[in-house]
Amino acid sequence: MRTLAVGDWVCHIRHAAPRRIKLLADAVHPGGAAAIKKAGWPLPGQVKHDWALRIVPLMDFEQNASPSFRKLRDGLRRLFAGIP
Repeated sequence: MRTLAVGDWVCHIRHAAPRRIKLLADAVHPGGAAAIKKAGWPLPGQVKHDWALRIVPLMDFEQNASPSFRKLRDGLRRLFAGIP
């Protein structure tokens, strides 16, 4: 299992990991974070949206170590608990 940190949110990924974990943008985007910053709006939002779509299916929500993520997760569970 691989652990990927995005900000203070930690994603546990269920497949083999490279030996070094880099910043997400530097690891997956051609030219890395510098290229995204240089391109400017709307690219940063577009790539974040794409990453979210790819990362979420791989997340283990119960093992997430981020306090802010746990607060969000638990709050959503309480919010939707009464909805049939």
